[in-house]
Amino acid sequence: MTTVNISSAAYERVVSKYDVVVIDFWAEWCGPCQQYKPVFEEAGNENSDASVLFAKCNTEKEQELAARFSIRSIPTTVILKNGEVMEKKLGAMSKSDLQQTVLAYTS
Repeated sequence: MTTVNISSAAYERVVSKYDVVVIDFWAEWCGPCQQYKPVFEEAGNENSDASVLFAKCNTEKEQELAARFSIRSIPTTVILKNGEVMEKKLGAMSKSDLQQTVLAYTS
């Protein structure tokens, strides 16, 4: 499944459609965010579970959504299950770590 961009306006509607939502909070100017981008997108593209969504949130454009999750450091990956925060991972993750973390909430 392709990674999508998520906005404050669409958040509730989008999250309610999926069992698990994985959000990468990032910014254009953030070097580690740029390094993590292809890893996150690859994991999203390789995901075959239709109940899981990989989404990206630009913290500069979506400050309200970033504030909602108390994002203080980027990149930060937030994993939601049934709309509730299960984990918040600070910093870039390897693809295998990201996939393993997501798998823990889908099985």
